[in-house]
Amino acid sequence: FTSEEKVLVEFTNPFDNKTWLRKTVLDMSSTGMSIESLHESLLFVQAEHIAGMKITINGEHYTEVDAKPVYQKKFIDRLGHTRFQIGLRFTQEIGS
Repeated sequence: FTSEEKVLVEFTNPFDNKTWLRKTVLDMSSTGMSIESLHESLLFVQAEHIAGMKITINGEHYTEVDAKPVYQKKFIDRLGHTRFQIGLRFTQEIGS
């Protein structure tokens, strides 16, 4: 996707199966993606599997994936705000 496209992922928190989360996708390949979070979260450290992650591009459905968190790291955005980048590995490649 291009930098002009708005790519989001939406999913239900696997710990309570109720809370709906929406995150910006920073980067994506056929095997995984990285997303942005405003806060550090144990979800992305302790969750072994996140199912039914719906990816949209400019509001249009793109695909649905299951993924496993593999890293969480802090970064500073262009405005100097602290953010967190979360790396997720798909449990099956997109298009498989």
